[in-house]
Amino acid sequence: MMRSVIYIAGMFEDGTNPLFLDIQALAKKLQVSCKYIKLYSGTTFGSYSYQNEIRRINEIVSKSQPSLIIAHSLGCYISTHLPVLCPFILIDPSVSITDIILPNIKRGGYDDGTYTFKVSPSFLNSVKISEPIEVLVRNIKNTGHHIYIFGAGRGGYRIAEQYHQNLVGSIYFFLPNADHEFSNRSSRQRILQVIKKRLDAKQSSRSRGTRIKSS
Repeated sequence: MMRSVIYIAGMFEDGTNPLFLDIQALAKKLQVSCKYIKLYSGTTFGSYSYQNEIRRINEIVSKSQPSLIIAHSLGCYISTHLPVLCPFILIDPSVSITDIILPNIKRGGYDDGTYTFKVSPSFLNSVKISEPIEVLVRNIKNTGHHIYIFGAGRGGYRIAEQYHQNLVGSIYFFLPNADHEFSNRSSRQRILQVIKKRLDAKQSSRSRGTRIKSS
């Protein structure tokens, strides 16, 4: 079976950001399948409950059985709901969806000054009961799987540090010149180095496991 990587996007990512394109190019070079998961793909963000969106993503992950899950921004918070079956790389994680959505609800819809959209009652109610980071990360404590966290010095690195503090055994990288979108190429290269290392390690492990003893 071909190895695969899953990338869980941030809130309004569309697959054209340089970070994902670089990851996609690396995966192709390493002959690894790369699947992009857009939040609320095929519909309007907030059109149905947050818990239903988690179930949709979990089904994709379970079916794909990836060698590595890479998540960015809100995608990192989403990933804390998933059963840990492989290593994670969390890139400048966001706060809980509650803290993102509720402060920008105006007249029954979402408006942060840049993005405006309607939200369904089921979505709004589901967001209100979502859990904070320190509770959710209990899902992925002490699993034996490697968790790598990148904090952007010009982005949300303090939130990334919260993830690191609450995730036992996680490895943290601080990238001082990076912004939240990782528009700086050198910061993306640092992330790619870790991705390649993890995929190479996974491949080496599989090779050792399938070695046939000569008679």
